[in-house]
Amino acid sequence: MKIALDCHSLLLDHVLRSYLQDLLCAPENCDFILSDHPIEKPVKTTFLIGSLEGAHVSVPFTRESLLESLQELYAQKTQAQSLESRVQALLGEYTHKLLNLIQEYHS
Repeated sequence: MKIALDCHSLLLDHVLRSYLQDLLCAPENCDFILSDHPIEKPVKTTFLIGSLEGAHVSVPFTRESLLESLQELYAQKTQAQSLESRVQALLGEYTHKLLNLIQEYHS
């Protein structure tokens, strides 16, 4: 799990950097962005942290509760991507078979 931070709160940013130091990376290389504010046109999936309505991780939090929440969110994201890739594979297979059937019909 690779995480990028985008926080307006300097205190929250410092705490998150301390807690997540081994997981942090640049936004281009991350699995998701952890932010204390909604991001317009995010590059990656964004999880909100704080007291905002709809926040994925609420404050206050401990290091353990933060890591548990992030693991759960990451697992949900991975599961959704897995389902999407399986659907894409089935659609590709169906399209291939349909094209073969059409070609056979016109031959």
